[in-house]
Amino acid sequence: MDESLCCEACSIYPSHGTALLFLEYFYTGDVNWPGGQAGVGCALELLVMACMYDVQHLVCIAEKALQDKLTPEICCSILAVADHHEAVQLLECCMHLIKKLHKTIRQSEEYKALSSELQKEVQQGV
Repeated sequence: MDESLCCEACSIYPSHGTALLFLEYFYTGDVNWPGGQAGVGCALELLVMACMYDVQHLVCIAEKALQDKLTPEICCSILAVADHHEAVQLLECCMHLIKKLHKTIRQSEEYKALSSELQKEVQQGV
């Protein structure tokens, strides 16, 4: 994979399949997820690529796919990616879930792995 497509800060390295989805979007204006629905990994990879190349409509598509898959177990990891790539809708959705389930989520290893800045931001909203 071309290193320019990777986000080392998020440890996300888009796969060949995701790169093809990205290109297909420009030909069709739509995303045809493998198997008919978005997987979390594929949607994260597509979000990173869309943000890197500033394709706002595709950012929205990836954000929506991730919002639909959001669970307490993965919300902190997704929050970190959303924050790094300024995916505002996804960030707000993650923050909402964390605030709603803050007692449980704040005990998780994922929460503890968040940057101190993000932890402060979450605590301010609770």
